Amino acid sequence: MNTLWDYLHEKAPASQVAHDKRSAYYNASSSVQMSHANRPDADAFQTSTEKLNRDRNFKRSVLEKYHLADWAADTSSSASPSPMRSTDVTDSMIQRQFFTALPVLVVTFILMWLVTKALLPFSIGSPTVESPPAPLYPGLPQLPESLRVVKVPGVTYTIGFTPALVVDKESVIHEYHTTTTTPGQPYTIGNEVHFAPSTTSTSTNSTKVDTIWVRTPYQRETSWVLTNQKLKTRPSQVISAISRRLQDGSSEFVLLYNHTTGELERLSQNAHGTKGRYAMLLATLIASIGFAIWIGIILSIGPVETDPLNRLLSPLVYWLEGLIPAIIAAFIVVIRAQGKVHRRRNAYFESHYFPGIQQFLVQSTPQLERYFAA
Repeated sequence: MNTLWDYLHEKAPASQVAHDKRSAYYNASSSVQMSHANRPDADAFQTSTEKLNRDRNFKRSVLEKYHLADWAADTSSSASPSPMRSTDVTDSMIQRQFFTALPVLVVTFILMWLVTKALLPFSIGSPTVESPPAPLYPGLPQLPESLRVVKVPGVTYTIGFTPALVVDKESVIHEYHTTTTTPGQPYTIGNEVHFAPSTTSTSTNSTKVDTIWVRTPYQRETSWVLTNQKLKTRPSQVISAISRRLQDGSSEFVLLYNHTTGELERLSQNAHGTKGRYAMLLATLIASIGFAIWIGIILSIGPVETDPLNRLLSPLVYWLEGLIPAIIAAFIVVIRAQGKVHRRRNAYFESHYFPGIQQFLVQSTPQLERYFAA
């Protein structure tokens, strides 16, 4: 039946009568395939069918049986089979083609990971600027030079030390309410139709903002704003901030220490983050090409396209079809790589700098308390 389908497509591709006959041949072939789908010898039958479809002698015998010897001669002398052979696509064929194309996906993900791994370790999520090297507060404890410049894998930044006396504190809680309504849905039980009523749910998110008014050693009052932090403070307590300067001139707290209570709070590790923009773009490009090749291999089990324009546009179509899964795959790979780099930098900071900073803050407590008590 596949051979007769090829013959009709070759001789009368635009004929409605030929089209109807081709449909009948295709349906007959499909019914035969389906009748063997659940039998124990299904794979053997499929292999035998594919072998016969490639056998020129068999095709010639079919055509001669139906008195189509002229086309049979052309078929037997041809070096390659008809480009539009209507071979039925079965689940086993798709499965084999999937595993054939699987190495393409494996190589694609390996390349994505290698490119991302090469770019992110040298990426800085929130750049900083150099702090003044001279001591800021003469006569008070100063952060040791060995701790002032932090060097974690791929990032170098400076930190500063600012002691202060708490003079006032304001706390405000902002609440945000979100209401979601689900419309009613009909459902059927037996012969009766019921209607589920709509439901409404409300969720509440809160943000705590603490504004701490402090007096610095230069007798200047300023405010430190903390969001969703657990550090407890009250007026007359001495606190110190370990911060880094950003490119816009502002400061970002890294650590905050209450000398009165001995409580140390980690406020930010943005300096250890990464920018994944370029890694995301390059990983998406690699993934889109890999998925396009994978789709092309999967679809190659179908009829071969004979239209020159369609054949020219096929790679572009495959690339567009693979673009959405490529973006998702690139997002997952980049996010996982960013998390790994961030954790590595955090761990390096915790092991090489945090103990020294904590020891300095504890040891400076008596001198700072005497200074602000005067």
